[in-house]
Amino acid sequence: MITAVKFLLKKLTTMIKESSEAEIEKKKEEKEKVQYYYPLRKYGYISLGVSIISLGLGYYFNMQAEKNYNDSLKLYDEYKNAVADFDIKWKAYEDKYNASKSKATLRNIMYITSGVTLGFGVVSTFFIKRELKSEKVSFIINPDKFSILYKF
Repeated sequence: MITAVKFLLKKLTTMIKESSEAEIEKKKEEKEKVQYYYPLRKYGYISLGVSIISLGLGYYFNMQAEKNYNDSLKLYDEYKNAVADFDIKWKAYEDKYNASKSKATLRNIMYITSGVTLGFGVVSTFFIKRELKSEKVSFIINPDKFSILYKF
């Protein structure tokens, strides 16, 4: 038994290299630094991607709404200046105007979605963080002493 303990102590002393006081203090400071992790970071990245896609779709629907609105203005002018086929021209005007309104509604929904998901993405990616749980048992090895600390 004594031989085994001596062998174990010899192995431990060869594994432990002597550190200077500065290295020991540096290790203590590193242990005392609080480390964080971001549990919602991947959802934040997904949310930022959805925000960019929603912004692009909002721009697309905005362009479609403007095009349909300009076309409806031209059709309304044709209706005002018409001498025949009033119902056909009015129906064409109404269809383009309603298409413009529906595209504008979709644009607004996409812009709101983009804003909300952008806000969630930024907050969850960069601000929601949790402290890493430190180890309950830590060892401090100095050239002249060996310490074991346990946190409750």
